[in-house]
Amino acid sequence: MTPQKMRRLVVETAIPLSFNWVARDLNGSVHAYEKKPNLDYGTNANPVACDMWDVYEGEVLQIAPPTPVNAGQLSEEFGDWRSSLIEINEVISSDMNDDN
Repeated sequence: MTPQKMRRLVVETAIPLSFNWVARDLNGSVHAYEKKPNLDYGTNANPVACDMWDVYEGEVLQIAPPTPVNAGQLSEEFGDWRSSLIEINEVISSDMNDDN
């Protein structure tokens, strides 16, 4: 496959308050998680390089589809996908449903 030129795009969105974590998988897809996911099949003792975050409880919400290029090839732009997990702490106003 010929290398493609890519554009960076940052999009803000809102997700249900029950989702507390967000991370990118190796394929570039972005997901939100209710419970903290991990990379080592549930033990958190010996992380093994794999291609996605593991979830054993709670819901998962896909925020963005896979990128045309795998995130492992975009580490200079995005950093290592295995370091992408962040806790979501910001709560937004519910005025978006206000008719005024």
